[in-house]
This record gives sequence, C-alpha cells and structure tokens, in this order.
Amino acid sequence: MQLEGDIFDEILSLYRNAGSDGASYKRLERELQRTQDELKGYLHEMAHDYIVRLEKRLQRPGAHLTADEQDVVWAWTGLHPPDSRRERILLDDLAALKGVLDEVAALKGKRLGVAQLDRLRRLLEDGALVLPRIVRALEEQARARELQDELGDGGASLKREALLERIRRGLSGEGDEA
Repeated sequence: MQLEGDIFDEILSLYRNAGSDGASYKRLERELQRTQDELKGYLHEMAHDYIVRLEKRLQRPGAHLTADEQDVVWAWTGLHPPDSRRERILLDDLAALKGVLDEVAALKGKRLGVAQLDRLRRLLEDGALVLPRIVRALEEQARARELQDELGDGGASLKREALLERIRRGLSGEGDEA
C-alpha cells in the first residue's frame, strides 16, 4: 500500500521548521492530525474485508485466531494491547493530578492574596489539562482489557460469541472500532 504523497517528508519538514512561532506548531499539529486521519482510513479500509471474512470463520465451532489475526482485531478496533509504556504515562498523569490537588489542598483555609489566587488559577488550569487525558486513558484501558479478555490466547480461551458481537457492532457502525 502506498500512501498519497510522501507524508513522512512533509511531517519531518514541518517538524524541522517548527519552533519559530506558534503558527509553525499549529501547521505541524494540523498535518499530524490529517495524516493520522488518513492512516485510520487506510487501516479501516484494509482491515474491513479481512474482519468480514474473520467474522464468518469465527461462526464455526472450534475456530481460533492466530497472533496475526489478533493483531488485525486490535488494529481494527483502534485499541492497544495493555503495555507498560501506556501504564507509565497514565501513572505519570495521575501523579501530576495528585500534585495539583495536594497544592490546592495546601491553600485551603489560608488567606489568599493576588499571588495565591493566581497560583490557584494556574493549578486548576494544570488539572484541567491532565484530567481529560486520565479519563481517556482509563476508558481505553477498560475497553482494551475487555477485548484482551475476549481474545484470550486466540484458542481455547477465545470468547467467540463476545468477539463476534463486537465485530458485528463494529461492522454495523455501532461499536468503538476505528
């Protein structure tokens, strides 16, 4: 499969030129989002036909999934298998939120001047930045664990009916698939 144009050169060029001003980062952000959307489209298109065939095969008793087929299911759902890097990022975000909340709690009951009110405002802004990431990560983590449970080892522990239901929901546009 060949992606339209050379997206890698465009992204790298924008990255090299970023930093001179806010607009350069906005251009890089837009290009990364456009590329991500394009890749999601290609991935979904490639995986869709395969998932349809996989659905038919999973309807047979005793069906199992190879490691490659499990990878396709993970990619098609847009979820990631649980991994230590994602766990570490979530723990870092939780630690940052705890730090914010500890600092906010330290201000409780004190007489607040302009400097302390400004500090409180900045702390609340910091919390407002990290909290949505934490919520998204926890929601994704729960969905990923559910999928991991359905996939099992791809063989005897495969929860065929649950996986079939997920595939059917995704193919009909009702699921959380990419």
